[in-house]
Amino acid sequence: MKKFFTLVSFCVLSLAAQAQLNGSGYYRAKNHNTERFIYVVDDKGYINLAANEADTEALRLRKGEQYALDDPSSVLYGLNVGGTKWDLQAQGSGVYGIIGMYVDVESQNNGDNPYTVSGTASGQTVSLVDKETNTDLEFGKLATGGSSYKRWMIYPLNQENNYLGVTPNVKAGDKYYSSYYVSFPYSFYSEGMKAYYVSNIDYKNNVVVIKEITGTVQKSTPAIIECSTPDAVTNKLALQDYLSNNNAPSDNLLSGTYFSHHNHAYDGKPVGRIEYDPNTMRILSSVDGKLAYVNAKDDKNLLNYQPQTAIFDPEWEMIDYAPRYLIKPNQSYLVVPEGSADTFMVMTEAEYEKAYPSTPQGDVTGDGNLDAQDCTSIVAYYTTGTGSIDTKVADITGDGVVDAQDVIMLVNIYLSSK
Repeated sequence: MKKFFTLVSFCVLSLAAQAQLNGSGYYRAKNHNTERFIYVVDDKGYINLAANEADTEALRLRKGEQYALDDPSSVLYGLNVGGTKWDLQAQGSGVYGIIGMYVDVESQNNGDNPYTVSGTASGQTVSLVDKETNTDLEFGKLATGGSSYKRWMIYPLNQENNYLGVTPNVKAGDKYYSSYYVSFPYSFYSEGMKAYYVSNIDYKNNVVVIKEITGTVQKSTPAIIECSTPDAVTNKLALQDYLSNNNAPSDNLLSGTYFSHHNHAYDGKPVGRIEYDPNTMRILSSVDGKLAYVNAKDDKNLLNYQPQTAIFDPEWEMIDYAPRYLIKPNQSYLVVPEGSADTFMVMTEAEYEKAYPSTPQGDVTGDGNLDAQDCTSIVAYYTTGTGSIDTKVADITGDGVVDAQDVIMLVNIYLSSK
């Protein structure tokens, strides 16, 4: 029964598909009475129907569409598997894949909004409700039964008033940027937007090299989003087929997290968050007006701060937590070895090649060209031990010494380049 409550709640999105689109798609859902939207902020939860107990911390309810429009955790995806049965996806989790069952939906208005949402397990059926009956409060609490607020309004995403936009948090030059990580594939609806990933880290020069992602950004791809404005309404995404193949870049060095849950313990352990490690993690920021990955340390603008607190696990045992700094939700971040620099400047591949041009193979003199002088220099070094050459470049065979085989290979490389 574990995780049943958390995941059955995803099914509210599917109702609109049945009534309005007659198929799978992306949606937001809010309670008909309280007008609080559903947010998926974790992937852990459980329900014990016999004991009337449930862990509902994975789902949050919040009033105000202005908060939902740039928050990926408010975006839900529904897949109809036949009749009233649905499989639901949100924040990298799916109902059937986790609990091995589908959920049912029922319209309360001749096949249109609003709807009730229910799930059945072990012969018992529960309906989802907003437990907080004070409709003036910003935040509510998702629960099973015990309230008349069990009707839900479902709205398919569009580009007019129910879009998903990006609100950048970093400015560098005349551009705005956001580290980004979501479970669905997307392209860009608004102009002036690009996506990048980290393809290389130069630890010698403390540089991060980024490469543009062309076309669709595949699901679960940690990325950097470039925007031309600071406002989500002008940085809209176009969400793509959720079931499409995931052909994300294989050389992407970024990591990502969906969740940044402050006070949730599951089976006695804190869940739904990644704690920031200043020794091995770097966060997207700017230095002197240029894009960079930095050691965020205790920066509350770059990280989510969790003050010291005491919470209870499902067995009602108290757990004390010291202050923590967490990676923000739906964010990408960089993992580096311990002892790495605090700051890595960001460059495109073209910028990096211009700033740190690669040495041509066999350019033992280091003048940027492979020419006859390189051949003369390596011969002199090998035969007499005199002259100044780059022995690492001259060791073409990679066996640790500059010998006759290296001389022969360099001459052949030079001749073949003519």
